[in-house]
Amino acid sequence: LREMYRKTFERLDRQGRIDEAVFVLGELLNARQECLDYLERHGRHAQAAELALAWDMPTATIVRLLLLADDWERALQVARRDGQFGDAVLALEKTRPELAVKLRLLWGESLADRGEWLAAVDAVWPVPQARNLAIEWLRIAEDAGAALSARALVRRAEKLPDTLEKYGERILALAQPGEGEQAEISAAARSALADALLDVKQRNPAVAGIANALLPAIAADRAAGRNALGKSRLNKLLSLGGDPYLKADLPAWQLPTASKR
Repeated sequence: LREMYRKTFERLDRQGRIDEAVFVLGELLNARQECLDYLERHGRHAQAAELALAWDMPTATIVRLLLLADDWERALQVARRDGQFGDAVLALEKTRPELAVKLRLLWGESLADRGEWLAAVDAVWPVPQARNLAIEWLRIAEDAGAALSARALVRRAEKLPDTLEKYGERILALAQPGEGEQAEISAAARSALADALLDVKQRNPAVAGIANALLPAIAADRAAGRNALGKSRLNKLLSLGGDPYLKADLPAWQLPTASKR
């Protein structure tokens, strides 16, 4: 039966009977992605998008087809609803890079509107003309709470090589233990910074410099039970810094039970 349906589709396609061919592909053969690809080859993006919505296809597929149909409003509604901008951007970059750039910028703005400043920076950073906007979002994150400010510092170090030079005083301040309530705030900021460092995908001198500057204080926090970093994560921070003198000077890790607060 499937062989008969396939031959029917091929005959309808040769005869230019596209709507009937689509019915055979999508409904009789249940080849839904092939059906959408077939409509796209024929420039029927709006029809393909409607079918993708009706069939509850993957979000990236729906968003891409809606954008190809120039239906930006619904494309953004679907992307925001499902939080799936990234896959759609990647799909568009292969064939329609100009749409991918526009979607990246809207993605970043959507994240920034929700106060997700660092995610917004990551979304738009691949677009050179959006770098100034991304740096402004970094500044906003830096002026937020201590933990977010620390994570923003690491993100800046990933993106901008002059971070150590421009933010040396802030890095040194983060390394100070503080007293009383300030000691807890400083430890929380360093813990957030350690988590951000451990998530870094590509090491560079600025990231290494921050790791080297903060590791002694982070290790002291751990000894005092102010963070829950284990030996493997502390060793990863040590490796990220790559300072042989620091490695030689550090004693063996003696870790008490982590605080539950």
